[in-house]
Amino acid sequence: HRAPLARAAIASLAGLGFSLLATTASAQVGLSRWQLGDLPVTLVYPTAQAVQAVRLGPFELDVALDAAPAVGNGRLVVLSHGTGGSPMADHALAATLARAGFVVAQPLHAGDNHLDTRKAGPEAWQTRPVEVSRVIDGLGSHPTWGPLLKLDKVGVHGMSAGGVTALSLAGAQWRLLNLVRHCQAPADTDPGFCFNGLTTAEARAARQASYDRAR
Repeated sequence: HRAPLARAAIASLAGLGFSLLATTASAQVGLSRWQLGDLPVTLVYPTAQAVQAVRLGPFELDVALDAAPAVGNGRLVVLSHGTGGSPMADHALAATLARAGFVVAQPLHAGDNHLDTRKAGPEAWQTRPVEVSRVIDGLGSHPTWGPLLKLDKVGVHGMSAGGVTALSLAGAQWRLLNLVRHCQAPADTDPGFCFNGLTTAEARAARQASYDRAR
């Protein structure tokens, strides 16, 4: 499922025109937390308010916390974190984009984040694109953010599972068969992927046996 606005809006990050980075990098960096139903979203955006050192967990960021947004270039970029990740891992990129005039939205993907990895893998790969679509539509209809954004083109960026998310939104299709074949060759060549989330030798052996049975 993709909401109509998001389906029409998805475009590659490259298409947003990174030439703007050289000419508009003057804004301060605002950061706020937004709850979209059950989906936490971190927003990083241009603001006129001065930044301060803010500690968020183990991270210290130079941001204007909960500052009012300034008018930027009208473009939205959604950053999708990797498996077991969080928005903080991509903050340097988000802040660079915000200083260049972009609004950056970073959803904390359900069941596949640093607090909860129960859905990591194919289950989350199915729900992640839907969550990104929800974020785009939610911002588009928001009384504060909607008027600031032009959603005919939206950038989506991610690494690892975030890359799967971005590619899926661009029209790519992943297959579980490809994952299994990759991990048959043997799985020890890519343990971080093939044995993700498994902490005991017994659990790794059981998963390896499932790969072998799939032959």
